[in-house]
Amino acid sequence: MPDRDPRPLLISGATLVAPERGRVLRDRSVLIEDGVIRAVEPRGVLERAGHETLDGTGRHLVPALADMHVHWWDPADWVLFAAAGVTTVRNMAGAPLHLELDGRVRRGELPGPRVVTASPVVDGMGEDGESIWPGAQLLVHPEKAAALVDRYARDGYRQVKAYSWLRLDVLEALGRAAADAGLPLVGHCPEGVTFEQAMAAGMRCFEHLLGIERGHLPAGTRLELRRRPARSPAELRRLLAAVPRIDLDAIRRLAAAMASAGVWNCPTLVLTTSARDPGAALADPRLGLERPATAASWAWAASSADPLLGRVQAARSEMLARVVSVLREEGAPLLAGTDSPNPYVFQGSSIHDELDALVAAGLTPAEALRCATTEAARFLGEADAWGTVAPGLRADLLLVAGSPLDDLACLRDPDAVLANGYRLCREDLRRLLAERLR
Repeated sequence: MPDRDPRPLLISGATLVAPERGRVLRDRSVLIEDGVIRAVEPRGVLERAGHETLDGTGRHLVPALADMHVHWWDPADWVLFAAAGVTTVRNMAGAPLHLELDGRVRRGELPGPRVVTASPVVDGMGEDGESIWPGAQLLVHPEKAAALVDRYARDGYRQVKAYSWLRLDVLEALGRAAADAGLPLVGHCPEGVTFEQAMAAGMRCFEHLLGIERGHLPAGTRLELRRRPARSPAELRRLLAAVPRIDLDAIRRLAAAMASAGVWNCPTLVLTTSARDPGAALADPRLGLERPATAASWAWAASSADPLLGRVQAARSEMLARVVSVLREEGAPLLAGTDSPNPYVFQGSSIHDELDALVAAGLTPAEALRCATTEAARFLGEADAWGTVAPGLRADLLLVAGSPLDDLACLRDPDAVLANGYRLCREDLRRLLAERLR
């Protein structure tokens, strides 16, 4: 791993991309020291003897990316995020490991990514008396929510993660406790609960648009309340029939309410787009960069998948793209996240697949880029610390050969990644990835 370098670095003559304004500033120079942007001026003002200089002529300087829904467990995976230009992640199933990971990054022991971690998953009880995932925090008594959230706040978790089997009364108690502790309540809209009810209960961000159909289907169309670990074929057939019938007028009313209330969505479209063709992921060279256990679990998932589930995923993929289009039109705020390393979703690089999916759903490249930069920082209450190129902000930056406002593909292979005081050129990144493959 390269060493952190606190010395001044001048990036000279680059074109700066300002995602928040959707425009560029040409022929600018940026002075960076100890991982912080110290000055931004027209070329010639900052150039002087003694500064190490990186020539930005003909290249664009872009804020580094945030993946706003990951599950990062192995510190060695930092290189996958760095090579993709991801310098901030929101971890969505917290454990003490993630608090320590963020501490290591803040101390400069790793280039990144910085970790904003939600709490351990808080779930309700299924028909078997257990939560969906072994090890999740089971919460079935509303009066116990406050003590649980207080403990998470003291431990240093930044958000409270709600999950799919919480009852509405428990969700409401969790929402009150989270608000009292100053922590956003985020996660899945629970089974049997509409997005409107969850918003009223205090949900501030919904993950995957999971359950968006509930309450937004034609009259007489109902979905079963699910408290079982796996869907039956009959359930899948009902879901397959219901998904294409979603009421987009009802979604538009929901989107307007979200825009007014400042409630966010992290759609993770790549989850369903990749699930439509698992074979493509299993043949992708990026699979060689994942841990062998991850690759084996993906292969098992593909071999054991119910073909009917694949049809449901395809139908949901098309439906979710339409929903995201409506959210965008109504101004409901959006985030870019991937849910890596769930099956067929690559750590780090899948953020680019998600950005492409957002554009396919109707966002402009500038709007999609904002979902992974300025909007991500705004959602976390950190807009004064990172997310754009300005003096005083973290110098988490990408130097790329094209303009992402025209084509986001240029972000996939950056010429340089600056993160947390580390300077990683393309040759450094390729060497690190080659070592990972070996």
